[in-house]
Amino acid sequence: MLDFGSVCGQALVCSVSDQFLKTTANLVKQMWSCGIQTDVLHDPVAPMQITELIEHCNETHIEMLLVVYGENEVLTRIGGVDLGKLTFDEMLSKFEVYQNDVSFVEAFPHLSNITSPVRHSLNTLPVAATPASLNVRYALTEKPAAHIRKRNE
Repeated sequence: MLDFGSVCGQALVCSVSDQFLKTTANLVKQMWSCGIQTDVLHDPVAPMQITELIEHCNETHIEMLLVVYGENEVLTRIGGVDLGKLTFDEMLSKFEVYQNDVSFVEAFPHLSNITSPVRHSLNTLPVAATPASLNVRYALTEKPAAHIRKRNE
């Protein structure tokens, strides 16, 4: 079982391979610039771990789960609803529409007949992620030794 610690942002971003770490970092940077609080899982995620990630997101009320699947592809899950593969631009534009006082149904019209048990308003969260509001948390698949945790902090 994975130990995600206290990952508690608005979104959790991970990738399926080490080769997408730079791509993941670029996506997170874009999300921060859009004011979306984003945590990163640095270790690659195997397909069978995605179920654990979904459970973790549901338990900790993380609204968005994004799995970087290619250089410009991300598997997207928002509010318990799978949106499938999207490009970074498509995903960011959908988030932008969703944040601008638009209902979930208006932001994602192709999902209008799907109901989700978890829908949180993004408008209740801080407007922008800034260095002053940045809270760095490490999501690891194993708990590092105390001296390594202190060095990372």
